[in-house]
Amino acid sequence: MINPAIAIRHLVLFVSAVAIAIAPMSEAVARRGGGDRIAAGSGGSNSSSNTDKPGRASSTGTSDKAGSKKSGQGSSQTPAKGRRANPPPPKDTLPKPPRDQPPKPPKPPKNPKPPKPPRQQPPNPDGETRPKPPRRPPVVVRPRPPAINPPVISTFLPPNLRRPNLPPLPPLFIPRPRRQPLALPPLPDLVRSRDREIIIAVDDTLSDGDTIILGQGLTLNVEVQYRSSLLGIKIVRLRIPDNRQREQVIAAVIQAVGTDPRIIAVQPNFVFEASQSATPATLVPPPLPQLPQYAPEKVRLAEAHRTSLGRNVRIAVIDTGMDDAHPELAGAVADSFDAIGEGPAEVESHGTAIGGIVAARQQMKGMAPDARVLAVRSFSGGVGRKAEATTLSLIKGLDWAAANTARVVNMSFAGPKDPLLQATIEAAQERGLIMVAAAGNGGPSASSAYPAAFDRVIAVTASDSDDQLYDKANRGSYIAVAAPGVDILALAPKAAYEMSSGTSLAAAHVSGIIALMLERKPTLTAENVRAILSSTARDPDHSASARGLGAGIVDAARAVAAVE
Repeated sequence: MINPAIAIRHLVLFVSAVAIAIAPMSEAVARRGGGDRIAAGSGGSNSSSNTDKPGRASSTGTSDKAGSKKSGQGSSQTPAKGRRANPPPPKDTLPKPPRDQPPKPPKPPKNPKPPKPPRQQPPNPDGETRPKPPRRPPVVVRPRPPAINPPVISTFLPPNLRRPNLPPLPPLFIPRPRRQPLALPPLPDLVRSRDREIIIAVDDTLSDGDTIILGQGLTLNVEVQYRSSLLGIKIVRLRIPDNRQREQVIAAVIQAVGTDPRIIAVQPNFVFEASQSATPATLVPPPLPQLPQYAPEKVRLAEAHRTSLGRNVRIAVIDTGMDDAHPELAGAVADSFDAIGEGPAEVESHGTAIGGIVAARQQMKGMAPDARVLAVRSFSGGVGRKAEATTLSLIKGLDWAAANTARVVNMSFAGPKDPLLQATIEAAQERGLIMVAAAGNGGPSASSAYPAAFDRVIAVTASDSDDQLYDKANRGSYIAVAAPGVDILALAPKAAYEMSSGTSLAAAHVSGIIALMLERKPTLTAENVRAILSSTARDPDHSASARGLGAGIVDAARAVAAVE
């Protein structure tokens, strides 16, 4: 008869051997993803042999069976902290997991949806689809709040970006509201201009390249482009390349102004001459003190110099090249400027004579010996040629004089009525410059000379040692006062002296006297100066106006004393 205890013991041993044999298989299954249940079962069998303390191992089948039941119950509980729930089997029995097994596919979702085919992703040759590139985050466009005032569309916005529902834009170029009279000048004035040249004024914002294109459209060659600081516009000198007459070209440009708003003004390039007598000046040999100088006595210069010498007043002399190395002008010329810029600046008699009358300070008696002269070369001449200036060179000289803080501008020249020159003079007067000009040497039948005939310019005619009008002087109501201008001792280049006549010399006397007045009161305006000179002029028999002397012959002592 078989002993039951032995039979139970053999059964327990058999079950233990089976558990040890299937342990590696359960571990492999757990690694493939399904090892949660198997690991729990195998953990129960291992716990039955590891949780029993030494010495308590039952030798009977009943106690082993009970321990097996307890271990089976403990397999469903969470293992204690710090103890592994599923200890690995012995190393000699643990097989290596296969390396080439594919991963287990994920569980399908509850509501499966057919995946969208990838866009423009052709399958690989082996049949697999390429991975889909990562998607960029969407761009969130936030609506802008409504503007209180509608935005202003720039004039330079390209046409393809303009809104179609907006009204048409104004023209790309909007000219400034500054236009000179656009008309053909009288024939006498047209004769006194450069033959193959005209001048146009355009807005300063127009580039040099666009100006050249504009000239090509008019079939004209652009020679000079100059930006005037007083006018705030660009002045362009154009040359007529064909056989067209100036009248035809000017008329064509005036007609083009109606369709091209970039053109502000058009006119000839006028020519001006230095207002000197037609009689050549005569050189005076030394010694100088023996020569008569009646002009200082006629204007009572010595009395005026007791209170004023024109200290630090700047007088711009727009004329020919001045010999600032003359001993009489040592230290008198503060600065110089060449508005022509064509070759080396030559020193000439006319500019040197005017500078000496204004500020000579050695043997000669200048009107304002302590004044500062700004020598501006706008005229060019030479031996046997008249000294001439053009519209463009005169505007350059006025711009420079204003930029260098001149208070008095002496313009001892005469010419036609020039609209652009008039506009420049008016702009200089608005800045406080006092303009003095020669009345002209055209004779009794000559027309008005400019710039002397422009408004607010102090026009000066010439008188002789007997207070009589210079016989070659112009007549006209535009003449303000007279000053000595016949047989005047003046400076000449190369430290020489000469006797000369003309309204140019008379204007220089008045410019120097104004410097004496400005030293006493720098805030005087052109209207104040003209009123003082006229009210203090010497006219004993009250016939000065009838004799063409304006208000009379200037009196420097009375004019300086009248300045409060």
